[in-house]
Amino acid sequence: MTERASSNLEDQRFKSIDQSFIHITNDSCHCNPALDYSHLSHNCSANYYSQHLMSLNSSTSHYTPILLDTLTPPYETNNALMHGPHCTAALSNNDCIDLLPGIKRKRQDTIGDQSASSSIYANAYQPKGQKTSNTDQIINQTNGFQNEYRSPISLVNSETYYRNTPSDLVHDNRIYPSIKQACISESFEAVSINESEAKQVVCILGNMLSIVKVDVSKESERVCKDMSALRETVNQQTIDIYCLMTGFMTVYLVFIELLFQDLIGNVNRSSFVEYSSLFAEQDDILKKSDDIFLWHHSYTRHHTTILSSLRSQMQAAGIKFHSLQLIDTIFSQFYTLHFLETSAQKHQKDHGQFYTPQSVVQFMWMRCMSKQTLRDTLKTGRVPRVLDPCMGIGTFLCEFLTRLVSQSTTTPLLWNDPTMLRTMLSQTIPDALWGVEIDPFACNLGKLNIILHLFPFYKRLVELGECLTPRMINRLRIFCNDTLKLTVESKPVTESGTEAQLWEKEQLEKLRDAALFKFDYVVTNPPYMIRKTGFIAVPDPELYDDSVLGRGSQAYMYFLWICLQRCEETNGQICFITPSQWMVLEFAEELRAWIWQHFEMLEIFQFEPYKVWPKVQTDSLIFNLRKRAPGRVPEQTLFLRHMSRKHNLESIIKSYNIFDRSRLEVQDPLIKYKLTSTEPVDFIHQIPHASFSFLSPTSSVSDQLMNLTKSLPRLCDGEMCLNTSSSCAPLVWNRGPNTNPVYALVVRTRWALGVFGKECCDQWLRPVFYWSGKSSSASRRRKTSGFQTVSKEATFWQDRDPLRLTKKENSPAEAYVPLCRSDPDDTRLSFYSMILVDKDGALQLEEEYKLYGNTANSSALYHYLLDARNALQTTKTDRNIAYCHYSKCGIETPVKIVHPINFGYFTRTQPRQRFFIDTDRRCVTNQCMYFTIKSEYPWQSADFFCGLLNSSTLQFFIRDTCYYDQQGRTRFFGKHMAKIPFTPPRSTIDVEIMAMFVRHLTTARQWIYGIIQLSNTLNVMEQVRGCTWHIPLVDQALLSLCEQRTPNWRIDLFRAPYDANDWINIIIQSESHTRSVGMYEELTRLLKVASLFQYCIDQLVYDIYSIPADLQKGLEQELGLILTETWKNILFEETSVKDHCLTWGLCMEEVAKKIFDKDS
Repeated sequence: MTERASSNLEDQRFKSIDQSFIHITNDSCHCNPALDYSHLSHNCSANYYSQHLMSLNSSTSHYTPILLDTLTPPYETNNALMHGPHCTAALSNNDCIDLLPGIKRKRQDTIGDQSASSSIYANAYQPKGQKTSNTDQIINQTNGFQNEYRSPISLVNSETYYRNTPSDLVHDNRIYPSIKQACISESFEAVSINESEAKQVVCILGNMLSIVKVDVSKESERVCKDMSALRETVNQQTIDIYCLMTGFMTVYLVFIELLFQDLIGNVNRSSFVEYSSLFAEQDDILKKSDDIFLWHHSYTRHHTTILSSLRSQMQAAGIKFHSLQLIDTIFSQFYTLHFLETSAQKHQKDHGQFYTPQSVVQFMWMRCMSKQTLRDTLKTGRVPRVLDPCMGIGTFLCEFLTRLVSQSTTTPLLWNDPTMLRTMLSQTIPDALWGVEIDPFACNLGKLNIILHLFPFYKRLVELGECLTPRMINRLRIFCNDTLKLTVESKPVTESGTEAQLWEKEQLEKLRDAALFKFDYVVTNPPYMIRKTGFIAVPDPELYDDSVLGRGSQAYMYFLWICLQRCEETNGQICFITPSQWMVLEFAEELRAWIWQHFEMLEIFQFEPYKVWPKVQTDSLIFNLRKRAPGRVPEQTLFLRHMSRKHNLESIIKSYNIFDRSRLEVQDPLIKYKLTSTEPVDFIHQIPHASFSFLSPTSSVSDQLMNLTKSLPRLCDGEMCLNTSSSCAPLVWNRGPNTNPVYALVVRTRWALGVFGKECCDQWLRPVFYWSGKSSSASRRRKTSGFQTVSKEATFWQDRDPLRLTKKENSPAEAYVPLCRSDPDDTRLSFYSMILVDKDGALQLEEEYKLYGNTANSSALYHYLLDARNALQTTKTDRNIAYCHYSKCGIETPVKIVHPINFGYFTRTQPRQRFFIDTDRRCVTNQCMYFTIKSEYPWQSADFFCGLLNSSTLQFFIRDTCYYDQQGRTRFFGKHMAKIPFTPPRSTIDVEIMAMFVRHLTTARQWIYGIIQLSNTLNVMEQVRGCTWHIPLVDQALLSLCEQRTPNWRIDLFRAPYDANDWINIIIQSESHTRSVGMYEELTRLLKVASLFQYCIDQLVYDIYSIPADLQKGLEQELGLILTETWKNILFEETSVKDHCLTWGLCMEEVAKKIFDKDS
């Protein structure tokens, strides 16, 4: 080969390197921490690799690579699997090994301190073929002479770890110190392991992995001469993940070998090697000599006692395997706990990759494939065709195989027929089982798991005396590919050899053709998110219909689409687990309509947040569908939702499994259910936005309330209302402006005064209701961890005002009175201010700068906005400085009722909405919405509407109309708020009494918030929001300390905007009261008064809306409120609002005054 041709070959290989590097990016749909390097030449220069690494790291590539070019494939042995001193050998110690061009090392040197066994070790290998330096030959050989370029690698601590005998290991506390080494017994009862023992196994494997990955790191450093150079071009995080993956593969394979020996019942038999040789060469993991994650295992298999060590650990724990029961649980937990949740935790979070609990996997298969259906299929000699388009480590496919084995053993016609079994193992199952996974490391593990789950068929054939031949099993249809593309070109790892590539291309073409290739079952857990940058790009338009899917960012929609297209027409079923948002949100409107027209939703099971995945605050839906078929009796959709937050996942699944739709009257009272007909097909077009909310079980309370209020006018106009004067709605919905870039146009007031000057700030800045959504410290932590660089906002501020992004802040919104931050050195100053520069203002600033230059009062502001545009708005080339249109910020609005637009859940710490009144013309950004009262509306009381909006009645309507997922997370968008019914007040009395309650409640909360801020109490805000008044002991102590430190605290707290005429202020400020009532007692009384007035507001709104008492009780039970129950027990002798509103209101005011009486 000519030099130029060789260079072109290298360029071609390196062209695909970007798809072969370890992923550390957070921009892809799947976690993709590492890929195969089989296409790389081991004869290439280390310097060449290092240079390429440097060029990649200095570019904008999203891949962080690692190349260990000296880690060439291991030697091949002709002997059966043996370990440590049991190995035989035949090679001369003086033979040299070519590590790199010009670099040689004697085999004796590579053995290190194992000189005593070197003569034994040397006979273990017999290199084949003739030595050649031809790059193509080296790459294409899988069992040829390239093995001679492999340095046999020993483990650094082999003397104290791997090479110890089992008896030594028992007494060596340095090895797996968390596992007590007891006397090893060879006697085991032939019973399956239990859950507790499965956890022990995971612990043993995890401990072994922690040691092995350290040894991998040391061995890589010793063997790879250029590792120091690589460390300069590749961050430590990448190297750590590589060592973790290599160590993980070693432990994984050794454990599988131990498992096979237990199952075959003879540890002296090389069952793993023998069994692996039955599979196609591309599926035989022991023949993948060019895989960079297998070199360590290849060595340990032949030269260490790692298998014996692992067995001794299992024996010490009393564990021996007699079946594959709980193996999937062990694999899943080992992978999740000791891979994903260690160095790869960032991948798991960012790529939507969370491995499914085994109980969920079993539940999903149970819902779509019955035992009898599978048994009937097997009797015909057929295996259902199954697909998992995002298989991960193969959990769903392995569960199918588990069920296949189980039903095969109960089908004598099959289980006792060696010919039929042989055909099933070698042809039927490999042809029927399909899986796709984008992450090569996970794909390899998944293939291993599938091979393991086929073992019972192999064992049965051995028992029947069947003669099994190498490579008899057809190649598995397991592909390392991107399901969103399904092309050979997009495939991250390509097999060596034209024939293998051709076969895979043919299979992928079948998979791409939805019209010709269908599946009986598609069961999977797709990734939840997809990014626009990174490893996964835009899905292939030939596979997806943009008119149905749009261009959303939800990856599971694309996976759902490709599976729906490939569902078998007659009896095929699809079972998915996804978030619930797609059932109701507008981004999936077209998809829902398409599904309803072409499929029947058979069952839907809802799981609350943290139930399926303890660390994921997203609810989950498990649902299964089948195609509509002409002439078939339509099904009813069953929707189940377990309402208990205390039940664990297994308990909920058990309840769902025993639910009987034929006996609805005797079901679990904690389960809400609904049966809905799947007919007619065109019904979906009558539903706004084709929402599937009609399938969800609703409470009788919701149904009764909606029926009670269906004829009422609405609360407000929506966002697109054009003629507000003709509407019966009293309020106008507004949202603050998009202050882009918000991290430039909102500044810290104290900093702005120092930089821009007071005159400039008075002209261009105004106080703003705002909280920071970013933290520069978080950005620095991400940079340190190697996952991503500091954000551009943090970079922009770090040399200007480091305090601008000190921490990510919570919303300061509270009901009636906001907790607005003020400057700590001058409480008259708002902590944040908004720069009110729009397009006209920008032109004015530019003109002033042209005329006066740096002498202009606004020159500092001009330069700042110029820098902000260049740093934060690089694409806004149509403008010179940053600005935004602020007309909706509310500065011109004398009175507005404000609320954060993204509210989330109603929870224990956030039990109610938080509307407050702003009369200071404070700006708001798009973080908030606000209401204004229409000028022509007869009741112009902001206090009335603030009380109404914070009532329990409106909370129920908000929960039912403003949610954006099945779990009930809320956004206060105008189009949703416009659906809330509104009952006008019956007279001025209703308005005046409500306003009185709100004013008194506002005064009480002003004092409460002031005391909280002064004393730094920890838990009082929960009492405020929950309308209770029992202060925890720790906060009582803090109040006492604060009172000693600030004896005149009332004077310090009493300032504008307190109403001096409110009787609460008069009582608190009175001399007698000041002398007799301490801070703790005062706060308790204030909390109790605030609770009373919120109770009064709730009761008044119930009365205005004519909600009967039984419906009130059901409403509060559903919302988890106890306010009415609490106060009715206290006020049982008092009058009711229904007696006479004015009398009742004044009576409640007197009750509140009595609370401030020390003797009450």
